Amino acid sequence: MTRRIPCPPAPGPLEDYARQFDDLLANVAQRRAFRAYLQGLLLPRERNKTLTGLAGTEPVLGAQAAPAQRLQWFLSESSWDASAVNERRLTADRPNVAWPVALRRVQAWLQPWTLLVRWWHAWSAHPPPPPLQALLDALWLGQSLDCYVR
Repeated sequence: MTRRIPCPPAPGPLEDYARQFDDLLANVAQRRAFRAYLQGLLLPRERNKTLTGLAGTEPVLGAQAAPAQRLQWFLSESSWDASAVNERRLTADRPNVAWPVALRRVQAWLQPWTLLVRWWHAWSAHPPPPPLQALLDALWLGQSLDCYVR
C-alpha cells in the first residue's frame, strides 16, 4: 500500500481539527486546500465570504492568483464528499465551548502572525531577517506572543 504524502500543518490548534477529516480527503492537494479554507473562514478579513477573501488575495486581480485558483478547484472541481465531511463535523466530539469564545481564541493566535507579515511586506520587498522569520514561524505554529512593558 502506498504511503500518504504528509500535508503541511495548519497553524496551531486548527491542525488538530483539520486532521479529523484527513481520511475523507483523497490527496495532499485536497488536505492542503481544506486547511487553507478553514483558515480563510477564521481569519478576520474584510471580504471573508468571497473566494478571494478566503484566499487572502485582491478582489479582481487576485482571482487569478494561485491561492484563489487552488481554493476554487477544491470547492468546485475536487472529488471530496461534502456530505461526508459535514456528517463528520456534526458527529465529532467537541468541547462545550461557546462559538464567540473559541473564535476569539483562534483569532488571538492568528492575528499577530497576519499583522506582522503584512507590516513586513508593506515595509520591505526583501524576506524577513532570520530573527523575525523565527518569530513568524513560532506564531504560525500557534505559540503565543507575550509582550510585557516593564
